[in-house]
Amino acid sequence: MDAANCISTLEQRAPEGVRPQVADYALMDLACDDSFMTRLYHAMAKEAIDWWSLFEGTPLQPSWKAGPILLDLRAAPRFQTELLAWAEATPVGVFLASGQPLSEVRKVASRWLTQVAGGSGTLLRYYDPRILAPLLCVLSSEQWAGLLAPADTWHWHDGHRWRHAVGPLQAGTDGAFPTDIQADKVTRAQLDNLQHYRLAAEAQALSTYYKTVLPESESPAAWVLERFRDGVALGISGRLALERWLRLAITQGAGFYQDAPFNAIWARNDLTTLEKLTAMERESEAGNASIHSSAG
Repeated sequence: MDAANCISTLEQRAPEGVRPQVADYALMDLACDDSFMTRLYHAMAKEAIDWWSLFEGTPLQPSWKAGPILLDLRAAPRFQTELLAWAEATPVGVFLASGQPLSEVRKVASRWLTQVAGGSGTLLRYYDPRILAPLLCVLSSEQWAGLLAPADTWHWHDGHRWRHAVGPLQAGTDGAFPTDIQADKVTRAQLDNLQHYRLAAEAQALSTYYKTVLPESESPAAWVLERFRDGVALGISGRLALERWLRLAITQGAGFYQDAPFNAIWARNDLTTLEKLTAMERESEAGNASIHSSAG
Protein backbone atom coordinates (compact mmCIF):
# COMPACT_ATOMS: atom_id res chain seq x y z
CA MET A 1 0.00 0.00 0.00
CA ASP A 2 1.35 3.43 -0.90
CA ALA A 3 1.96 5.94 1.86
CA ALA A 4 -1.06 8.14 1.11
CA ASN A 5 -3.49 5.21 1.24
CA CYS A 6 -1.87 3.93 4.42
CA ILE A 7 -2.37 7.29 6.13
CA SER A 8 -5.93 7.52 4.77
CA THR A 9 -6.82 4.09 6.19
CA LEU A 10 -5.44 5.08 9.57
CA GLU A 11 -7.45 8.30 9.57
CA GLN A 12 -10.62 6.43 8.66
CA ARG A 13 -10.30 3.50 11.07
CA ALA A 14 -8.82 5.41 14.03
CA PRO A 15 -9.37 9.15 13.60
CA GLU A 16 -7.95 11.72 15.96
CA GLY A 17 -10.18 12.52 18.92
CA VAL A 18 -10.22 14.34 22.24
CA ARG A 19 -10.13 13.18 25.83
CA PRO A 20 -13.55 11.54 26.38
CA GLN A 21 -16.03 12.89 28.88
CA VAL A 22 -17.39 9.44 29.70
CA ALA A 23 -15.59 6.15 30.22
CA ASP A 24 -18.05 3.50 31.32
CA TYR A 25 -15.49 0.72 31.10
CA ALA A 26 -11.73 0.50 30.75
CA LEU A 27 -9.35 -2.22 29.67
CA MET A 28 -6.12 -1.68 31.57
CA ASP A 29 -2.79 -3.39 30.95
CA LEU A 30 -1.20 -4.27 34.29
CA ALA A 31 2.12 -4.93 32.53
CA CYS A 32 2.48 -1.19 31.94
CA ASP A 33 2.75 -0.10 35.55
CA ASP A 34 3.44 -2.15 38.67
CA SER A 35 1.66 0.45 40.80
CA PHE A 36 -1.70 0.16 39.07
CA MET A 37 -3.32 -2.26 41.51
CA THR A 38 -2.25 -0.10 44.46
CA ARG A 39 -3.84 2.88 42.76
CA LEU A 40 -6.97 0.85 42.04
CA TYR A 41 -7.36 -0.41 45.62
CA HIS A 42 -6.96 3.14 46.89
CA ALA A 43 -9.72 4.32 44.52
CA MET A 44 -12.00 1.43 45.55
CA ALA A 45 -11.96 2.75 49.11
CA LYS A 46 -13.68 5.90 47.84
CA GLU A 47 -15.86 4.76 44.95
CA ALA A 48 -17.66 1.62 43.78
CA ILE A 49 -15.41 -0.06 41.21
CA ASP A 50 -15.67 -3.64 40.01
CA TRP A 51 -12.89 -5.29 38.05
CA TRP A 52 -11.97 -8.67 36.55
CA SER A 53 -8.85 -10.15 35.08
CA LEU A 54 -9.39 -11.20 31.47
CA PHE A 55 -6.97 -14.04 32.15
CA GLU A 56 -9.43 -15.55 34.63
CA GLY A 57 -10.41 -19.08 33.63
CA THR A 58 -7.61 -19.36 31.07
CA PRO A 59 -4.20 -21.04 31.19
CA LEU A 60 -2.76 -17.55 31.67
CA GLN A 61 -4.57 -16.99 34.97
CA PRO A 62 -1.37 -17.42 37.09
CA SER A 63 0.08 -14.43 35.19
CA TRP A 64 -2.91 -12.15 35.72
CA LYS A 65 -0.77 -9.44 37.37
CA ALA A 66 0.91 -8.86 34.01
CA GLY A 67 -2.24 -9.01 31.92
CA PRO A 68 -5.35 -6.98 31.06
CA ILE A 69 -8.18 -6.27 33.46
CA LEU A 70 -11.67 -4.95 32.77
CA LEU A 71 -12.86 -2.09 34.99
CA ASP A 72 -16.46 -1.03 35.50
CA LEU A 73 -16.15 2.73 36.03
CA ARG A 74 -19.81 3.68 35.77
CA ALA A 75 -20.02 4.56 39.47
CA ALA A 76 -16.51 5.99 39.75
CA PRO A 77 -16.36 9.43 38.09
CA ARG A 78 -13.28 10.54 40.03
CA PHE A 79 -11.29 7.46 39.09
CA GLN A 80 -12.47 7.86 35.48
CA THR A 81 -10.95 11.33 35.43
CA GLU A 82 -7.74 10.12 37.06
CA LEU A 83 -7.27 7.28 34.58
CA LEU A 84 -7.99 9.44 31.55
CA ALA A 85 -5.32 11.93 32.64
CA TRP A 86 -2.88 9.11 33.41
CA ALA A 87 -3.44 7.57 29.98
CA GLU A 88 -2.00 10.70 28.35
CA ALA A 89 1.36 9.99 29.99
CA THR A 90 1.42 6.18 30.13
CA PRO A 91 0.10 3.61 27.59
CA VAL A 92 -1.99 1.99 30.28
CA GLY A 93 -5.11 1.00 28.37
CA VAL A 94 -8.25 1.88 26.40
CA PHE A 95 -11.66 3.24 27.36
CA LEU A 96 -15.17 2.28 26.29
CA ALA A 97 -18.25 4.47 26.25
CA SER A 98 -21.00 1.88 26.31
CA GLY A 99 -24.55 1.42 27.48
CA GLN A 100 -24.20 -2.35 27.22
CA PRO A 101 -24.36 -4.80 30.14
CA LEU A 102 -21.11 -5.66 31.84
CA SER A 103 -21.59 -9.35 31.05
CA GLU A 104 -21.63 -8.66 27.31
CA VAL A 105 -18.60 -6.37 27.43
CA ARG A 106 -16.66 -8.93 29.44
CA LYS A 107 -17.61 -11.79 27.09
CA VAL A 108 -16.38 -10.04 23.96
CA ALA A 109 -13.28 -8.59 25.62
CA SER A 110 -12.24 -12.03 26.83
CA ARG A 111 -12.93 -13.76 23.52
CA TRP A 112 -10.74 -11.38 21.53
CA LEU A 113 -7.68 -12.09 23.64
CA THR A 114 -7.14 -15.32 21.70
CA GLN A 115 -8.72 -14.39 18.37
CA VAL A 116 -5.55 -15.36 16.46
CA ALA A 117 -5.58 -18.07 13.79
CA GLY A 118 -3.34 -21.03 14.54
CA GLY A 119 -1.88 -19.11 17.44
CA SER A 120 -2.09 -21.37 20.44
CA GLY A 121 -0.96 -19.18 23.29
CA THR A 122 -0.70 -16.07 21.07
CA LEU A 123 -2.21 -13.05 22.82
CA LEU A 124 -3.94 -10.36 20.77
CA ARG A 125 -2.94 -7.19 22.62
CA TYR A 126 -5.78 -5.05 21.30
CA TYR A 127 -6.01 -3.35 24.71
CA ASP A 128 -2.58 -1.77 24.18
CA PRO A 129 -3.25 1.82 23.02
CA ARG A 130 -0.12 1.73 20.86
CA ILE A 131 -1.46 -1.32 19.00
CA LEU A 132 -5.19 -0.68 18.68
CA ALA A 133 -5.15 1.82 15.79
CA PRO A 134 -2.78 -0.29 13.61
CA LEU A 135 -4.81 -3.39 14.48
CA LEU A 136 -8.08 -1.78 13.36
CA CYS A 137 -6.41 -0.94 10.04
CA VAL A 138 -5.55 -4.56 9.23
CA LEU A 139 -8.84 -6.14 10.29
CA SER A 140 -11.54 -7.14 7.84
CA SER A 141 -14.92 -5.41 8.14
CA GLU A 142 -16.33 -8.39 10.05
CA GLN A 143 -13.34 -8.56 12.40
CA TRP A 144 -13.51 -4.80 12.96
CA ALA A 145 -17.19 -5.03 13.88
CA GLY A 146 -16.63 -8.02 16.13
CA LEU A 147 -13.87 -6.37 18.13
CA LEU A 148 -15.60 -3.00 18.54
CA ALA A 149 -19.02 -4.49 19.29
CA PRO A 150 -18.98 -3.97 23.10
CA ALA A 151 -18.97 -0.16 22.90
CA ASP A 152 -20.60 2.77 21.20
CA THR A 153 -17.17 4.42 21.08
CA TRP A 154 -13.64 3.34 21.97
CA HIS A 155 -11.16 5.97 23.12
CA TRP A 156 -7.41 5.71 23.64
CA HIS A 157 -4.27 7.83 23.77
CA ASP A 158 -1.52 6.30 21.64
CA GLY A 159 1.34 8.30 23.14
CA HIS A 160 0.87 11.21 20.77
CA ARG A 161 -2.84 11.94 20.53
CA TRP A 162 -6.29 10.78 21.50
CA ARG A 163 -7.94 8.52 18.96
CA HIS A 164 -11.41 7.02 18.79
CA ALA A 165 -13.36 4.39 16.91
CA VAL A 166 -17.13 4.15 16.68
CA GLY A 167 -18.56 0.67 17.21
CA PRO A 168 -20.95 -1.09 14.83
CA LEU A 169 -24.60 -0.10 14.84
CA GLN A 170 -26.81 -2.14 17.12
CA ALA A 171 -28.90 -4.68 15.28
CA GLY A 172 -32.62 -4.09 14.92
CA THR A 173 -34.79 -1.64 16.82
CA ASP A 174 -35.14 -3.56 20.04
CA GLY A 175 -31.68 -2.73 21.34
CA ALA A 176 -30.33 -6.16 20.52
CA PHE A 177 -26.57 -6.15 20.95
CA PRO A 178 -24.37 -7.77 18.26
CA THR A 179 -21.86 -9.38 20.58
CA ASP A 180 -21.90 -12.61 18.60
CA ILE A 181 -20.72 -11.14 15.32
CA GLN A 182 -18.98 -14.01 13.57
CA ALA A 183 -15.56 -13.17 12.21
CA ASP A 184 -12.51 -15.11 11.14
CA LYS A 185 -9.58 -15.09 13.49
CA VAL A 186 -6.76 -12.66 12.87
CA THR A 187 -4.13 -14.20 10.61
CA ARG A 188 -0.37 -14.08 10.89
CA ALA A 189 -0.26 -12.05 7.66
CA GLN A 190 -2.54 -9.44 9.23
CA LEU A 191 -0.35 -9.26 12.32
CA ASP A 192 2.72 -8.83 10.13
CA ASN A 193 1.06 -5.80 8.53
CA LEU A 194 0.72 -4.05 11.88
CA GLN A 195 4.22 -2.65 11.53
CA HIS A 196 3.22 -0.62 8.46
CA TYR A 197 0.43 1.15 10.33
CA ARG A 198 2.51 1.63 13.48
CA LEU A 199 4.97 3.46 11.26
CA ALA A 200 2.09 5.45 9.74
CA ALA A 201 0.87 6.48 13.20
CA GLU A 202 4.36 7.70 14.07
CA ALA A 203 4.49 9.59 10.76
CA GLN A 204 1.18 11.27 11.57
CA ALA A 205 2.48 12.43 14.92
CA LEU A 206 5.78 13.77 13.62
CA SER A 207 4.14 15.46 10.64
CA THR A 208 2.22 17.53 13.17
CA TYR A 209 5.30 18.21 15.29
CA TYR A 210 7.43 19.29 12.31
CA LYS A 211 4.63 20.87 10.27
CA THR A 212 6.26 24.30 10.09
CA VAL A 213 9.44 22.97 8.47
CA LEU A 214 8.14 20.20 6.22
CA PRO A 215 8.17 20.77 2.45
CA GLU A 216 4.82 21.58 0.88
CA SER A 217 2.90 18.38 0.23
CA GLU A 218 -0.68 17.30 -0.35
CA SER A 219 -0.26 14.96 2.61
CA PRO A 220 2.55 15.90 5.03
CA ALA A 221 1.99 12.67 6.96
CA ALA A 222 2.42 10.63 3.78
CA TRP A 223 5.65 12.51 2.98
CA VAL A 224 7.00 11.69 6.43
CA LEU A 225 5.93 8.05 6.06
CA GLU A 226 7.77 7.83 2.74
CA ARG A 227 10.93 9.09 4.45
CA PHE A 228 10.47 6.52 7.20
CA ARG A 229 10.15 3.79 4.58
CA ASP A 230 13.36 4.99 2.92
CA GLY A 231 15.13 4.68 6.25
CA VAL A 232 13.65 1.29 7.13
CA ALA A 233 14.70 -0.07 3.73
CA LEU A 234 18.27 0.91 4.59
CA GLY A 235 18.18 -0.68 8.02
CA ILE A 236 17.11 2.24 10.21
CA SER A 237 14.87 1.08 13.05
CA GLY A 238 13.44 2.48 16.24
CA ARG A 239 11.45 5.67 16.80
CA LEU A 240 14.38 7.87 17.81
CA ALA A 241 16.61 6.78 14.94
CA LEU A 242 13.82 7.30 12.41
CA GLU A 243 13.18 10.79 13.74
CA ARG A 244 16.88 11.60 13.27
CA TRP A 245 16.62 10.29 9.71
CA LEU A 246 13.55 12.46 9.15
CA ARG A 247 15.35 15.59 10.33
CA LEU A 248 18.12 14.92 7.81
CA ALA A 249 15.53 14.52 5.05
CA ILE A 250 13.90 17.81 6.08
CA THR A 251 17.14 19.77 6.06
CA GLN A 252 18.93 18.04 3.16
CA GLY A 253 16.10 16.82 0.91
CA ALA A 254 14.20 13.55 0.59
CA GLY A 255 16.92 11.67 -1.31
CA PHE A 256 19.86 13.12 0.61
CA TYR A 257 21.39 9.70 1.30
CA GLN A 258 21.90 9.11 -2.42
CA ASP A 259 23.98 12.25 -2.91
CA ALA A 260 27.47 13.32 -1.84
CA PRO A 261 28.72 13.55 0.80
CA PHE A 262 26.06 11.44 2.52
CA ASN A 263 26.20 8.49 0.12
CA ALA A 264 29.89 8.02 0.89
CA ILE A 265 29.17 7.96 4.61
CA TRP A 266 26.38 5.42 4.17
CA ALA A 267 28.66 3.18 2.11
CA ARG A 268 31.23 2.88 4.88
CA ASN A 269 31.51 -0.64 6.32
CA ASP A 270 33.46 0.40 9.40
CA LEU A 271 30.50 2.22 10.95
CA THR A 272 27.32 0.90 12.53
CA THR A 273 23.97 2.23 11.37
CA LEU A 274 23.73 4.64 14.29
CA GLU A 275 27.31 5.78 13.75
CA LYS A 276 26.48 6.52 10.12
CA LEU A 277 23.50 8.58 11.25
CA THR A 278 25.72 10.54 13.61
CA ALA A 279 28.33 11.12 10.90
CA MET A 280 25.66 12.36 8.48
CA GLU A 281 24.23 14.69 11.12
CA ARG A 282 27.69 16.17 11.67
CA GLU A 283 28.14 16.61 7.92
CA SER A 284 24.74 18.30 7.71
CA GLU A 285 25.58 20.66 10.57
CA ALA A 286 28.95 21.48 9.04
CA GLY A 287 27.35 22.21 5.68
CA ASN A 288 24.74 24.46 7.25
CA ALA A 289 27.41 26.29 9.23
CA SER A 290 29.41 26.84 6.04
CA ILE A 291 26.37 28.26 4.25
CA HIS A 292 25.63 30.66 7.12
CA SER A 293 29.32 31.71 7.23
CA SER A 294 29.35 32.44 3.49
CA ALA A 295 26.09 34.37 3.76
CA GLY A 296 27.58 36.46 6.55
